[in-house]
Amino acid sequence: MRKLATAAVAFCVAVFLSHYLIPRAALPYTAAVAAVLTAGAVAFKGNIRFRIVLITLAGAAGFVWSFIFFGIFILPQENETGRTTEITAVVSDHCVQYENYSCITVRVFRASGPPVKARLVSYAHDLTAPLPGDIVETTIKLLPATKRFGADTDIYISDGVFLVGTVTSEVRITGKSVWAALYFPKTAARAVKNMTERCAPGDVSGFLTGLLTGDKSGLYSERSLSDAMAKTGLMHVTAVSGLHIAFLTGFVRSALGRRKQAAAVGIPLIVFFVLMTGSQASAIRAGFMQICLLAAPLIRRENDSLTSLSAVAALLLIINPQAVGSIGFQLSFSAMTGVVLVTPRIYDSLTGLAADKNIFTGYAAPAARFAINCFSGSVGASVFTVPLIAAHFGYISVYSIIVNILSLWAVSLCFVLGYAMCILGFLLPAAGVSAGYVTAFFARYVLFVAKSFANLPFSAVYTTNNFASAWLILTYVLLIITYASALGRKTSFRPVLPLCLSVCVLCISLITVTEIYKKGATITVLDVGQGAGMAVFSGADTVLIDCGGRGSVKSAQAVASDYLSGKGRRGVDLFILTHFHDDHASGAADLISITKVKRLAIPAPTAGEEKIFEEIYNAAVINGVDVYYIEEDTLISLGASEFQIMAPIGTNDANERGLIILGSFGEFDFLVTGDAPSSVERRLIIRNDLPKLELLAAGHHGSNYSTSKELLDVTSPAITVISVGYNSYGHPSDEMLKRLYDAGSEVYRTDMHGNVTIRIG
Repeated sequence: MRKLATAAVAFCVAVFLSHYLIPRAALPYTAAVAAVLTAGAVAFKGNIRFRIVLITLAGAAGFVWSFIFFGIFILPQENETGRTTEITAVVSDHCVQYENYSCITVRVFRASGPPVKARLVSYAHDLTAPLPGDIVETTIKLLPATKRFGADTDIYISDGVFLVGTVTSEVRITGKSVWAALYFPKTAARAVKNMTERCAPGDVSGFLTGLLTGDKSGLYSERSLSDAMAKTGLMHVTAVSGLHIAFLTGFVRSALGRRKQAAAVGIPLIVFFVLMTGSQASAIRAGFMQICLLAAPLIRRENDSLTSLSAVAALLLIINPQAVGSIGFQLSFSAMTGVVLVTPRIYDSLTGLAADKNIFTGYAAPAARFAINCFSGSVGASVFTVPLIAAHFGYISVYSIIVNILSLWAVSLCFVLGYAMCILGFLLPAAGVSAGYVTAFFARYVLFVAKSFANLPFSAVYTTNNFASAWLILTYVLLIITYASALGRKTSFRPVLPLCLSVCVLCISLITVTEIYKKGATITVLDVGQGAGMAVFSGADTVLIDCGGRGSVKSAQAVASDYLSGKGRRGVDLFILTHFHDDHASGAADLISITKVKRLAIPAPTAGEEKIFEEIYNAAVINGVDVYYIEEDTLISLGASEFQIMAPIGTNDANERGLIILGSFGEFDFLVTGDAPSSVERRLIIRNDLPKLELLAAGHHGSNYSTSKELLDVTSPAITVISVGYNSYGHPSDEMLKRLYDAGSEVYRTDMHGNVTIRIG
């Protein structure tokens, strides 16, 4: 069995290197080198020789397959980018609707070769009518599956989506696929979602829907809750993974007891559940391993977790080598690797210690065993996932282990009771609603734990703080040294001392960072894509100017919130919105929901801005924010800083009627004009005695029609920062850039430099 594990791991490593490190053109040569290295096995004997052959040949196969797969399934679609074409496809999932567009997943029939999984996006046509299993025809404009917001991405291809298209005509349903019955799990998932929304109280339906089906759209609609669950590391319970399938398998084994009956019922139930929840890599991995666990006694073979884990990883990468780039794939297999390799050692160490202290006696024994199980499992799963989470999401959950111990028992009850609620709802609707109230009790407990710990200081440590990255590296270095030392002395691994030292270093780092950023002042223009956001620190006070953006993988409110939290800021003293266009205010309502904001300064909304204004205003009222309408020039002092907020001086559209902010820190002056055009800039010069500027935020993301020569002649900015991202407007324009260079201003751009920070004093 371990020979299979050796080959599978070598194949997976080769695919990983192919995806991240080795240029595609070099893959055939790399495979040839790996194959040639097989000859080196003759220098060894017996089992070592055999394993070297396995590793080199499996590695060569991984390099070759990665190269061939891209050429067959991805490159042909890339070559068709920009073309409009008629397609015939079978719908594979229900439509997902967003605020201004909808999308649907289909399998497109091709003249030659197998069908290709595709994601169709529509801004004008109805995609809700087609159901899984329907055959549809439409016209689409082909887009690259390896690009998003103008940047290279593996989001689509890692999910097996090799074709992306914008729908340009009506979607016509022409019939049913002969395999339509295979899409029944998708129909069941939608039925479970609808029944959960019907039976469960509104405050927990989003959480329960995510837990039961993996659909987190309802959970994300309540930003404060999803943010709390992410910060405390509880979001994983709503992403279908080994936890869900372990709950399912545990329930079946407890209910049926006997191995044969449990396997007969459990195996098909696991397969159905994996299909119902979208056949995600994490679910497939967990399902495969649980099936091996159930089937092992029946075929009289010992289940080897490491072999099962590596084999299913290799199988998924044979089906789609690009899946190695999926965050879900990486987290799932990293977590399970830790559970297999690390958890047993921690569990044995803790149970031995507990036995020595006579903890496993009396009424406290079950609770002690449960706590040790949760702690061992959480630590084991975290060993390899924490660096990945820090790299992908930019934060580390500090209290996740404690939160898991306090809440996982309730999560398991929510899972079992949630499905019981749905079954009762289908049979007896009134009984389903009653069961919903019982389930809600435990769900509210889970959410209470998440929100309580999320509100604690430093519930998450963000990698925007360099101290956090250094602390993480130090922690792993200490653990590796301790583990290697234990192996060298052939003693048990005792991680208590390095972990205690790590906690002490973390506390010192966080206190140091907080104190550093309470002194002096900084201005940071945030990288929110094609939008605007600026964080200003003046001593202990925090000011945020605008929070919106488009064309970025990360939302504007997430960028702002993570940045503030990373610098030890737990709230915003003054939040200023220049105007209500999406690229300046789309994240404002959500930010107010997840961050304590004291004051909000806004202009009166113009025609067409009513919807976003109402969302922001309602969020402010709900969260107790003081709202100020700026109808005349207003001066606000915060510590050593002053902010002169100038009332709108234009008369036409929202760009002309936005707020303009002149900030001062002693002799340091900066100006934010929002999207004000040159005509407004000229009025600004006439009405105000503008100082020479140390910093200018370029108007309208570098448009040629803002940041005029007149403004530059008067203010002579030493530094100009352009908040800009992927766009089709040509921002920043060459003419505007030339004006800045001619004015002698030093230019920085968020699309090139990321967050741009200027430290004052």
